[in-house]
Amino acid sequence: MRHHVLSEENLDIMAVVWDAGRDGLSVNRVWAALDASRRKKVRRTTVQVQMRRLESYGWLSRRKAGREFIYTAQWGRDETVADLLRSLRRRLFGGSFSEMVRILLADGALLMVDGYALFFMALIYATEALLGKDDFSMNYITKSREGAFEGI
Repeated sequence: MRHHVLSEENLDIMAVVWDAGRDGLSVNRVWAALDASRRKKVRRTTVQVQMRRLESYGWLSRRKAGREFIYTAQWGRDETVADLLRSLRRRLFGGSFSEMVRILLADGALLMVDGYALFFMALIYATEALLGKDDFSMNYITKSREGAFEGI
């Protein structure tokens, strides 16, 4: 993963900055947005410290505008999510996308919508099998070629 790992609080700040787009936001505007969206209030100085850290990690950049700094995201939301998912897939699922999706489907984290999830899951399994990256399918093919299923 090319970025410093974000905490939940960092992700909250990044979500506000991403929503602002290229115009960016000051610490005060981010703090106000966070304060309005949370039950537990957050101090302005806490947001300021976290935003300075996000800048030092390379997540945010800032420019002077009058008496305050305006912060903008260095990395887009989609790019960040894709990066986090790639890292998660590699660390938890040994790089297997199909295993990750299977678990998310079984857990209900991904819902079946008009059968599309099932279709894509089948597509993923077929692709991994054709590429020789699916151990179950490769074992089945090997056993089939050895004649293990004859007479069944």
